[in-house]
Amino acid sequence: MKNWMNKLRKYLKEKNRFIIQNPISFQQKFSLTLTKRNTVLVGTVLVLFFAAIVFLVISFTSLKNLIPGYPSKGSELFRIDKENQRKLQELTDENKSRELWISNLQNILNEKDSISLNTINKSLKLDSNFNYNSIYFERTREDSILRVKTKLQENEGKFSLAKMILKDIHSFELPVNGKVEEVSSKTLKSWNIRCKKRENVLNTMDGTVVFLNENSLVIHHNHELVSTFTGISKIKAEIGQHVEQGDRLGSTADTTLLFQLFYKGESLPLEVLKN
Repeated sequence: MKNWMNKLRKYLKEKNRFIIQNPISFQQKFSLTLTKRNTVLVGTVLVLFFAAIVFLVISFTSLKNLIPGYPSKGSELFRIDKENQRKLQELTDENKSRELWISNLQNILNEKDSISLNTINKSLKLDSNFNYNSIYFERTREDSILRVKTKLQENEGKFSLAKMILKDIHSFELPVNGKVEEVSSKTLKSWNIRCKKRENVLNTMDGTVVFLNENSLVIHHNHELVSTFTGISKIKAEIGQHVEQGDRLGSTADTTLLFQLFYKGESLPLEVLKN
């Protein structure tokens, strides 16, 4: 290695002489002596110099119009920048709206109001077409009791419509084979499906993944349906991904898979699977 470096230094120190002379009298007109190292430096400077001249000529003359895709005017550059800024703002607003939607969905799953007074103004700012019917104010105990009674009276009709959508439109299928038991709380109905450990979990209907973590998955389907899977491992999906019915989503972490099905924000009982 040392010998190679010495040879390189010796090579770079070798001198070259550039001479301009009269071809008839051989009289020397000009001469220049440079080492090979200096020759490389001078060559690099000349290349950069001529490149700068070419750039200036193209930038400040009509030659730039011959280059495909080169903006012809400064106003065009301004228009392109303004269009890019508009698209960036649209993507930002869409991302904020999606985050708010996911937050409201998580509140529903946690048995909370879908939206609170603190988030109404934020929602109105994000979407000028905000659906005011989706606003749920924090309510008193008496009002909540009345709402529960009203919902109980309407459940039969809602469940029959949900049955039709699941059966005739989506051809709903359970995510795993096993014994299904319903577990109910105040406002939520869940389905415990007893199955084998590490059983493949399949998607029940076509939809889009809207939330996931280490052992949970939420999918949004057409006709205001949402399905949730809890107790699932090795998830094979990403947020925003479209998944079709029968696609493998992961496998069961234990011998029980907790499954929930929501229609218009309300959890559905197991009876929707009955004929």
